[in-house]
Amino acid sequence: MGNYFDVREQITARQENINRKNILLNKQISEKYARAGSFMNKGGQMRLVAKRMRKKAEELSEQKMDLRSEDKTINSFIIPCQSGIKGEIARISSFKVIKNGCSFEKEASIELRRNEHLLIKGPNGIGKTSLLDSLFKNNSEGSRIANGVTVGYYCQDFSVLNSEETVYESLSSVAGARSEDAMRSIAAGFLITRDLMESKIKNLSEGQKGLISFARLVMQEPGLLIVDEPTNHMDMESIESLQTSLEKYDGTVIFVSHDREFITGLATRILEIKHDGTVTDFEGTYEEYLASQSLAG
Repeated sequence: MGNYFDVREQITARQENINRKNILLNKQISEKYARAGSFMNKGGQMRLVAKRMRKKAEELSEQKMDLRSEDKTINSFIIPCQSGIKGEIARISSFKVIKNGCSFEKEASIELRRNEHLLIKGPNGIGKTSLLDSLFKNNSEGSRIANGVTVGYYCQDFSVLNSEETVYESLSSVAGARSEDAMRSIAAGFLITRDLMESKIKNLSEGQKGLISFARLVMQEPGLLIVDEPTNHMDMESIESLQTSLEKYDGTVIFVSHDREFITGLATRILEIKHDGTVTDFEGTYEEYLASQSLAG
């Protein structure tokens, strides 16, 4: 299935094809105008030839192609934070760790407020996604989201999207009081075209689902963002854009990622679950955490 890189690769290929055609047309147009000027200077019947040349150059100019709106690069975006929230946004007092196929409870003491970014780090299968799911559903005794906080969830399997809905229905469900024009404007920033709006979620590539998920987050204006491996299908330019957006986000972020640069630029607190089931809770940046581990080692 297609990913972010596929989407951008297709866009780049179309852009390069358009640019090649326009370069060729520009060359032909320049030649026509140059010859028209030469014939115009000769006077007499050559002036008629010059006029035909100019007309041909104008016709060629009309053939030059513009980039399709859906082929423009993804706009940098801001995820607005829910207004009016303060104090503790989320609390984790315990969570389940999976080791050798068995699940057991680990205690924690994590309170998160606005502008705090918690990285949950650990090997695959240790229980990271299960922890994110329980936070999103707010159905675990070991974790709690403050009352009234809107939660935006980007999950790597896109299971929060209703596969039977059209893109239009999916976006409309989180558009709130926005007008349809405002909703479509946000969608356009994520390369979501008018035609794509009528497609069902189940018929989209992973790359397209990812773009729709980000558009939904912008419209949701959450107070808490839960993000599970958002860089899995992204190229470097998209990762940098996402990182910048999350750094500017004014709410709380809980995320899982294996991308070193993405983690380094975003994390302000680290919860690491190791292979042996031991847990480390560190308040600070990822670079500070690595330095502390080196000293401890």
